[in-house]
Amino acid sequence: MSTWKDAKMEMSAINPSVCLTDIQAMLTRAFEGKNLDQFRQALALGADPMVKDAKGHFNLFELVCQQPSTAAYIEACIKSGISDTKNSISGKETINFLANSLDPNNLEMFLRYFPNTDVNVRDEDLTPIHVVLKSLSDSNFNDCFECVKLLVKYGADVNIPDHREFTPILTVAKSKTIHREEIIKFLLENCRVELDEFRDGEARAFLQKKYKNIKLPVKTEADRNFDYFAKHLVSIQNAEMSGRKKMEEKFLTEFRNYFSVGRSEEEKRKILTESNTDGTLLGIATKIGSKEIVKELLKKGVDPNGSKGSKPPLAIACIHGQWDVLDTLLECENIEINYPNDPPLCLIVKKLGEPSNTTNCDYQKCFEKLVANPKTDINQRDKCGSTALHYAVRYKEEKAVQALLDRNTYLGTRNRFQDLPITDMSPTQLEEYFDSRITTNGKRAGDEELEIYFDYSCLVPPDVCESTDKFCEEMTPIYEMTKSTDLRHLLKHPLISSFLFLKWHRLGAIFYGNLILYSISTLTIILYILLCYGKDVSPEMSLFMLIVSTLGVLFIIIRECSQFITAPIQYFRQMENYLEMTIIGISIVVLSGYDVTDHTRRVIAAILILLSAIEFSLLVGSLPHLSISTHMVMLKTVSITFIRSLMLYSILLIAFAFCFYTLLGGVGSNPNGQVDDEFNKFMDPGTAIIKTIVMMTGEFEAANIEFKSNTLSYLFFLLFVFFMSVVLFNLLNGLAVSDTQAIKAEAELTGFITRAEVLTRYEKLVFGHNPGSWFQFISNLCYFRKIAKRFISVFPYHLPESILVLYPNRGNRVYNHSTTAKSVRNELADNQEGETLLKKPGTCCFGCAKCTSLDGKIVRYTKKVLEKKQWQDEAKLDKLRMYNMAQKLHEIEQKLNILLRDRV
Repeated sequence: MSTWKDAKMEMSAINPSVCLTDIQAMLTRAFEGKNLDQFRQALALGADPMVKDAKGHFNLFELVCQQPSTAAYIEACIKSGISDTKNSISGKETINFLANSLDPNNLEMFLRYFPNTDVNVRDEDLTPIHVVLKSLSDSNFNDCFECVKLLVKYGADVNIPDHREFTPILTVAKSKTIHREEIIKFLLENCRVELDEFRDGEARAFLQKKYKNIKLPVKTEADRNFDYFAKHLVSIQNAEMSGRKKMEEKFLTEFRNYFSVGRSEEEKRKILTESNTDGTLLGIATKIGSKEIVKELLKKGVDPNGSKGSKPPLAIACIHGQWDVLDTLLECENIEINYPNDPPLCLIVKKLGEPSNTTNCDYQKCFEKLVANPKTDINQRDKCGSTALHYAVRYKEEKAVQALLDRNTYLGTRNRFQDLPITDMSPTQLEEYFDSRITTNGKRAGDEELEIYFDYSCLVPPDVCESTDKFCEEMTPIYEMTKSTDLRHLLKHPLISSFLFLKWHRLGAIFYGNLILYSISTLTIILYILLCYGKDVSPEMSLFMLIVSTLGVLFIIIRECSQFITAPIQYFRQMENYLEMTIIGISIVVLSGYDVTDHTRRVIAAILILLSAIEFSLLVGSLPHLSISTHMVMLKTVSITFIRSLMLYSILLIAFAFCFYTLLGGVGSNPNGQVDDEFNKFMDPGTAIIKTIVMMTGEFEAANIEFKSNTLSYLFFLLFVFFMSVVLFNLLNGLAVSDTQAIKAEAELTGFITRAEVLTRYEKLVFGHNPGSWFQFISNLCYFRKIAKRFISVFPYHLPESILVLYPNRGNRVYNHSTTAKSVRNELADNQEGETLLKKPGTCCFGCAKCTSLDGKIVRYTKKVLEKKQWQDEAKLDKLRMYNMAQKLHEIEQKLNILLRDRV
């Protein structure tokens, strides 16, 4: 090999400018022209025989291997440093290509360099020795015979059957070659040939009939071990449907006989748990879809969850769509349905829509079996953190999505890529599902006993379902709806709006308490600035205001520290917190009495007043009431629209400012060099920009501008008035009006969006994850967080059964669906002072009677949903009646035709 490499380096040195593409072409031409010297030269220059052709199917080395009389070329390729690799397209190994050449020299050359090659590798269920013997003829007999000898020498198994269960000896025995008897004798003399295992001993019967002069080995009973039964199962898989039933019955007979004979428990256990590359017996039987064999294996005590190191049979059944076997496995009491990394439900959803490989392969039936099984965890995640609903939505399998929704799968599961299944769901399908979650007790609409049930099971986090001691974020799917333009309108749906109503009344006390205390804090600080800061006032008043303001600032500091301790990462992600930290810092400077100049004091006081007012406005604007939240959204939207527009139009604005500064700057100065009116005279570029911005609003003060000094300034001023003041300013006003009208049109939806955002923000602060052990330790010591979690959560204590009960004809009173609340509702008919859901301690914001009733608009929307469902049910009944009538008319028509035909 070293000599070859040295020659290669020498050739590269002689031809340093040869292009690699030309070398590859040179290699191909050399082989096509059978020029061995040029072939070797191309390899020495760096040509690679493993490069695939233009179609990307085969490489040159594979083409060389499957042509006869190419041993020298094969040796040259091997010496160039290639390795024995599988073809990625066809799956063929090099030995399969060599078998197609039917050249013993090619085989011998390759096996000399790669003696450990597996010579039993299948290519379309044919091993290399099968390929050689199936190509056997009188003209190539000698070459094929030599190939057989070589393959046997290197370990070829002559008992591997093809898809028809033809072993190599039966294949050659039924060939038309004159000298086939020589190969039969060679195989019998040099190999242990199995004549009775396949095709009911057809090989022995055929040889006894056609080759009476050949002495056959004595018929012996094959060893009944794991390999025997595994081979039998594999042969069933490769058999045609016509003979499959017979082979299954044979396997069952032999398997039962094996267990009926006195076998040790260790032998029985070994055959049931042992595995090979095809898997365990149960795994192979599951893969081929043999229900009877699977039943027999389970009856003999095989583990339905598979042996250690093997793939679970349930997963195999899902991958191959064996619904019949899956049904059998699900009947086992100790079956594991929910695997942590590859849940069967996720596997089968990913297979939905794929064409069936066999007649008994049906992925849809497998899915239906799994979903219907009560043991199936509908929210089980795979290794990517995705649930079955993620994949059903991704693959647009609407039937699967509907089936999963009917099982109340959680809509807010976030996978490792931070994707939620609800994001890409169909709004129509989701709305229909929400409609189905609102039901009644069957009473008429006007009955006082009418109960309307809101089922929130799809909003209950799986962790809460597993343990009643856990509290989890509940706003995740709803907040995702607020960010989706397609799903945002569903916030008005009674199921979602009623849930927001419940969450808000869980949070109301905290929110309003924070609002009141912050309002007092802000008022005291501003009063201290206006009355005492830098003023000559009595010491008593100054001390009183200082103490009150300090308490207010202390409240803000405690509030911010609590937020930081509970969720430090989330704390720094919200811009409002930076504003609050700035207010705290400036407030400390003001209250500490730090000595500063009068100008600095005024600046600090002005900044603090402005920031405090902004923070207070944001807090008041987060109130989820239509009038307040709508106007705050208007302010934010219009401000953003103005800023975005001015970012583009500011180019012209600044250009006009510089034009005015160039034409009119400094005009009108007195003899002392001072300008009489700096602002109107565009004295410097900064002043010119500010003046131009003011002029854009319509405040021109043209009388104070000296146009006479520069005649061209008239033209520039008129252009500015037209483009900037008339066109641009009215354009911005038009955009603002458009945004305002759009927000007003969706004022109610805006209120729900604001409520959802406020609830989500507070929930994230309470449930935020801590970055380190120290924060975790401090957070655990902070009892406030534990109280807040329970206080803000609806599940599990507030709604133990995830169902809210509404009495629309009893003042819209609401109750939970627990056993205790049910007895209370039963007593309500006689006693109107029953314990309502929202009257429980710590539930309502102020405990007022109004909070025990659901919002009237939500109740009206609920009734509309129930009416719509009733219409849909009636429409379905009408269609069913029409269909039944059409069927009866068709039957009558057929009978009349028969009567008329008989009469004729």
